[in-house]
Amino acid sequence: LDAHELTHSLLGDAVKPFWADEGLAEYTAQEVVQTRTICQEDGFIDSNTGGGVQPYDNISQFQWNYNSRSNYQTAVCAYRYIEQTYGKTAMRNIYSALINSVTYAQRPGCQDTTNFYQNVLVRNTGPELLSVLTARFGITSGEMTCQTP
Repeated sequence: LDAHELTHSLLGDAVKPFWADEGLAEYTAQEVVQTRTICQEDGFIDSNTGGGVQPYDNISQFQWNYNSRSNYQTAVCAYRYIEQTYGKTAMRNIYSALINSVTYAQRPGCQDTTNFYQNVLVRNTGPELLSVLTARFGITSGEMTCQTP
């Protein structure tokens, strides 16, 4: 059972930025196998590599790249922050909102992620979350994630 890929299957076509999709899948996988990225205010310690504190990436520029564990671990820490600040209930509500979300009309080749920020994250946490995500992880709430068809 690969919890990471199973999470992708469960969340389906919900429109969300890359960091949110890969971060939630990795967060879930770490919960299942009970390994944890150690998240601190200024960076993270990857328990798989045993290295020192790594600075957070700007995950608004998340690159889908298997060689960049830093992107994935930064995204996991964004979800750990939500869990620690708002509780497991908020995380369950985020999963539920994504599972039950609809895909809105989009410009060809692009995904408007504003719905994810406002109707999934803010609705299940609070508006102050966006300023923390911006300051700590470089996330911008109005970003557009465009993919080449």
